[in-house]
Amino acid sequence: MKRNNILVSEFRNFHTTIPRETVNIWEWLLGENPYKWTITKLRSLSIESARKRTKSTLIPAITVSGIFSERKKSGLIKHSGLICLDIDHIDDIAPVKTILSKLPYVIYAGLSSSGTGLFVIIEISNPDRHLEHYYSLERDFKELGIIIDPACKDITRLRGYSFDDDPYINWNAEIYRNTLTGSSVLKETDSPTGYTPVPATKERDLIRNLMMVRDCGDIAVYPDDIKSKIRGLTSRITYDGTDITYQWADWFMVCNIFAYIFGESGRLLFHKISRFYHKDENKYYDFRECDDLFDKCLLRPYRYSVWDFFALCGRYHYY
Repeated sequence: MKRNNILVSEFRNFHTTIPRETVNIWEWLLGENPYKWTITKLRSLSIESARKRTKSTLIPAITVSGIFSERKKSGLIKHSGLICLDIDHIDDIAPVKTILSKLPYVIYAGLSSSGTGLFVIIEISNPDRHLEHYYSLERDFKELGIIIDPACKDITRLRGYSFDDDPYINWNAEIYRNTLTGSSVLKETDSPTGYTPVPATKERDLIRNLMMVRDCGDIAVYPDDIKSKIRGLTSRITYDGTDITYQWADWFMVCNIFAYIFGESGRLLFHKISRFYHKDENKYYDFRECDDLFDKCLLRPYRYSVWDFFALCGRYHYY
């Protein structure tokens, strides 16, 4: 798929069901926005009903997931290969956007029309399995402390005009390939959609909650059985909450191995295994320190042997 030429249907507002034209999604999102004034006024409204009325009647919208003859499932002409997720009612946008920027499959993340949430665009590998991709993403985001709007599973879901002066964009984002049958969220919680970090006064506690994630893919050329072995050990170690990075030299070694074997997609895996570090009251896991070290190792990793990592795991009885 050529990401610079993805076509979707545009609707006059949220009440219409027949599209008025087909548009390039990126030109629509990133080009000149004739509704910026209207959206600015919408964001200034303090009454929820007034915001909803303004959004639904005065702002055009698109079906991110495809071209439709009519806005219903049977009206789908061609799937765009994209899925759009909504994260509503966010008290502090910046840290959530930062976390989204670390996910290798996020193409775009920007403010919603209301300005109180974010919407995220992701390319999926199999449009015929749209719903299963949604359920997998729903689970992945839940593990980040984020509950996405369940209405996003609807392939006809509309995305209203918006603007963000500082959106996150990654044209080289990976294609999301994971699928899951059935929701893993709605059966377990009645929490509203949105981002809900654990109460904390320090950034480390926020990031510790957010970094409950799986590794997000491979980019380095390395035997798959070795990569699978590393992932499996990491999953067991983090499940038990074991700190194998207590010694700085061990932590440095793990970072270099993950950077060399997994490349950029090893970053979240490194955060995942580092987050239990807590030497004393003044020394604990620090998100920025961890991220900075991975940046350095990614640029110029020391060539540790993967067997050094396996030996370290063995010291803690993980084989």
